[in-house]
Amino acid sequence: MPWYDEVLAYIGFGAADEALLRALHVRISPRYPEIVDHFYEVLQRHEGARAAITDGDAQIKRLKLTLLTWLDSGMGGDHGQAYLDARLRIGRRHVEVGLASRYMFTAIDVMRRDLRSVAIDALGRDHADLVATCDAVDKLLDLELAIMMHSYERATEERLVERERGAVAEKLRTVQRLSAGLAHEVRNPLNAAQLQLQLLERRLKRTGVESALLDVTGLVGGEIRRLSALLQEFLDFARPAQLSAADADVVGIVRQVIELCTPAAAEHGIQIVLTGASRVEIECDAGKVHQIVHNLLANAVDAARTTVTLSVEQADDDGVVLRVGDDGEGISDKAMPHVFEPFFSTKPAGTGMGLAITYSLVALHAGEITAHNDGGAQLTVRLPRRPPPAAVSTSLEY
Repeated sequence: MPWYDEVLAYIGFGAADEALLRALHVRISPRYPEIVDHFYEVLQRHEGARAAITDGDAQIKRLKLTLLTWLDSGMGGDHGQAYLDARLRIGRRHVEVGLASRYMFTAIDVMRRDLRSVAIDALGRDHADLVATCDAVDKLLDLELAIMMHSYERATEERLVERERGAVAEKLRTVQRLSAGLAHEVRNPLNAAQLQLQLLERRLKRTGVESALLDVTGLVGGEIRRLSALLQEFLDFARPAQLSAADADVVGIVRQVIELCTPAAAEHGIQIVLTGASRVEIECDAGKVHQIVHNLLANAVDAARTTVTLSVEQADDDGVVLRVGDDGEGISDKAMPHVFEPFFSTKPAGTGMGLAITYSLVALHAGEITAHNDGGAQLTVRLPRRPPPAAVSTSLEY
């Protein structure tokens, strides 16, 4: 990982330090149980740290074995990917049990003092490599601390993201309720007005009235159709959504959408380019994924100068990552926080429902969608290999 390489370089921890630690490990490993006992003796003096121990002596016994393994792998092993993965698991566990970060700092300090003291006893104060060995111990524990801090930072970021998603979801639910009520109240009168207008047009044509009147009814009819389309967007946003999930090739869905959108894009001189994997299969609602891709591609075509790019890649968790980008002006800093909000649009004739609906459909799959600028705007959708077992919408019926 780049951040880990940066930490290693910043601390200055390298092969020479590993060699010194291994040599020290051979000499002091018999004293590790003594160090571990002292560590937990210190821990139990502090009420806050002691609170993380929920299973009494049995848990402490297990934790002591874990700490012995930690010492053995840190002092005597290498410090590559396997070491990093193991330390990150420990960090996540510290977060899960609610161990405050201040106790992690003090715990590392206890371990630092004990290891340095044991190193001095084992090597002797006149040993040629004593200073370098103690420095290597310090570097190792600084590395351990940096990895633990990374785990805490990641947990904090995840909580902030989850809180933000919760706020967006609550806002969407509120607007969905409003949309459902509005659609219910408007749909019947609008249908009645459209029917009466059609009857009026037929009567006017039978009586042979002047074309100017028919032009007026045609204009009114066009506005009613526009309102009907807007109402349908409200219904798409507000109606209860249920996934009909099955295995589907996302690349195939994207190709279908591109085929539908290419003629309109070509009329405006926009080229659509698809890159990435040739096939990525996940369990999803193909119709809703089609709508996600169509909404994003339509927006990108509207914003592009000459080119829209799509890429589909297999994600690390066997899900899919879909990116849709354009070479337009990008999203302004002012607009960026609001792009997925209902009724927010920077287009003069936009309703602001397209990306809100897209956000809801992605969330229904337990995925995530983000926006940023990279030349132009780029929207990134991540969908898991499988949706939740019971993906039921929180929308209200209308």
